[in-house]
Amino acid sequence: MDAKKGCLIGCLGMIAGIGVVIVGIIAVIVLGAIAMDLGSDEDDTFGTAYSEREKTSKKIWVCGEGDEDDPQILRVKINGIISDTKEDLFGREKASALSALKKIRAATYDEEIQGLYLILDTPGGEVTLSDIIADAVQRFKKAQEDRFVLVEMGSLCCSGGYYIAAGADYIIAHPTTITGSIGVLVSTINAAELAKKIGIESVVIATGTNKAMLDPLKPVDQEHVKIFQKAVDVDYERFLTIVSKGRKIPVDTLRPIADGRILSAEEAKKLKLIDAIGYSEDAEAQLAKMAKSDEIRIIRYKDEHTLRDLFEDTFLSSQGMGRALRNAATSARHPRLSFIAE
Repeated sequence: MDAKKGCLIGCLGMIAGIGVVIVGIIAVIVLGAIAMDLGSDEDDTFGTAYSEREKTSKKIWVCGEGDEDDPQILRVKINGIISDTKEDLFGREKASALSALKKIRAATYDEEIQGLYLILDTPGGEVTLSDIIADAVQRFKKAQEDRFVLVEMGSLCCSGGYYIAAGADYIIAHPTTITGSIGVLVSTINAAELAKKIGIESVVIATGTNKAMLDPLKPVDQEHVKIFQKAVDVDYERFLTIVSKGRKIPVDTLRPIADGRILSAEEAKKLKLIDAIGYSEDAEAQLAKMAKSDEIRIIRYKDEHTLRDLFEDTFLSSQGMGRALRNAATSARHPRLSFIAE
């Protein structure tokens, strides 16, 4: 009897061991495929108009009493910093701005969508991506007659967030919203004095005196500062033009308040930077007015979640942290222009 039990236990152990090996092999194959996908240079971020997957995204009813024959309005949210960085410290995708851009572009070609309902809760972010999203919003409007865009501001809608909002047909802020911060900045770190004290020296081989601008381990060169200032000033003037055109405020009137200051909802309304103060219910009522309909149907595009997403969230946190740290180091070495509240 003991021998039989021992044999049975041995067989079960062998089967379990084989199972573990098989699972391990499958995991290696899947993770390898994911790693190759992550390393791919091909990406459908803001360089493409739309993809077939986006074009055929499933629509999910969000709110509104309208049916399929009533005006459809797409709700799109942007939360957090406007950035094309796709991973946070834990390896998870955080670029809601990229997701929003894809949905706006998909809606541009969706003839059933009459309006865009943007919910923005962001301190701002990268100049180029903010500008591309703002342009996509305008392309959505122009693609079809009688289209409209409403922006609802969350807790924070500053700088790049306001850059996007300015082109909307109607802007509503919550009573506690902080907005404004119209301006551009470039930020970096200079550790030249510290490097000198601890014996670290930067060695850069470049083709010209301006190729290695704002090296964090060398003293700040004022000529380099002037070069960056020119770039900042150009983007600032574009920002002013975008707001002036969208809000129908003369640039000369706008410039004195467009000095980077943040504004309360009440201040923004007095300055005509927003149209109203209210809540989501007020935004939905305004959308019905803009759609010229008693009933509307607010929908969203369903986000597709893949096996890759599951493995990234679960197993790639340490790799994601490493990439995030490398990105931070690269940003310190190569500053980026930003529309962001600081």
